[in-house]
Amino acid sequence: MDADSNRLLEDKFQALIEDHWLKPIRKGVEDPTDQWHLIMGKLGLRCPTWPENLGGLDYTHDDAAVWWNACASNDCPFPDPVATELVGPLLQLTRERGLHEDRLVNIALGNDHWQVVLLRDGDAEIRTITTETNPNRILLIEVNQSGQATFSLSRPWQGIEHAQQPGADHNLHRETLDLDLPRALEVLARDHQPLSAIWRNRSLLRTILMDVSASDSDWAHHELAQLNIEQSALETLCLRLIQTKSIQKLSVVTLRARKIRAEAQGLQRRLAGYYAITEAAQPGANRSNPVKGLPGDALTIIDEFLQPDFAFRLITEATAKPAEPLST
Repeated sequence: MDADSNRLLEDKFQALIEDHWLKPIRKGVEDPTDQWHLIMGKLGLRCPTWPENLGGLDYTHDDAAVWWNACASNDCPFPDPVATELVGPLLQLTRERGLHEDRLVNIALGNDHWQVVLLRDGDAEIRTITTETNPNRILLIEVNQSGQATFSLSRPWQGIEHAQQPGADHNLHRETLDLDLPRALEVLARDHQPLSAIWRNRSLLRTILMDVSASDSDWAHHELAQLNIEQSALETLCLRLIQTKSIQKLSVVTLRARKIRAEAQGLQRRLAGYYAITEAAQPGANRSNPVKGLPGDALTIIDEFLQPDFAFRLITEATAKPAEPLST
């Protein structure tokens, strides 16, 4: 993309953000975030790199980077990573993607709110992660005792809000994905690097800045400054890789983005703990609970179930041969 085209696109996005995000905020419109997601869905901008028939705009990486940069610069809400960066790409990698077109369009429009549930044989409770309130769709990951994993889709079941396992009749109402799981997760990591995850970090750092500005802690100012330097360098590297068509190397960028996000969330939690034991009267002080940030991208979402290497173990376990029985 040449400089003139880039500038025209920036102006277009800024005008759109002004009309649908900044003006409603200044006017005190009720639920501006919900309205923003609704309008962005209708415009195809929640999942801009998706094909048009799936609710996207078929944007290039260049165009998408300009869009997410504009969103981050104006503190616009980012779409739910569970739906747009994990569920959606996985549905596109199934052997019969056409069966899921309606689901993918609903993700792009923001009509469905997804939750991921991990159910491992032998566990008393399920493990869940969601970034939306009142999810109406479930991506269920089940791992049996031999380590074989399956992905399926379902509706929420009774008791899920209390981490209860599904009842016996749940199998009648779920749909197992026709998915080459190891290959799908490999392709997800290689070809579906979410550019939004990189610029979502900038929004998180701007949020933390408000807490740090109210703090007299030199360590917090120093750590935030270092994270901002790393974030700026990462955005520059991302743009350079896109401009030179080195798309396959974006995994290095998003890997580093996950680390920056983890460090930023750690700083956020330490600030919350610092205020909780300090008689500070400034805004944000004495919070009762540590702040829990949103996942930065699809692989982070999976990682948060167990240990940081869960995604890797899930891939290897899904292809592992059953252990040979011990001879007696």
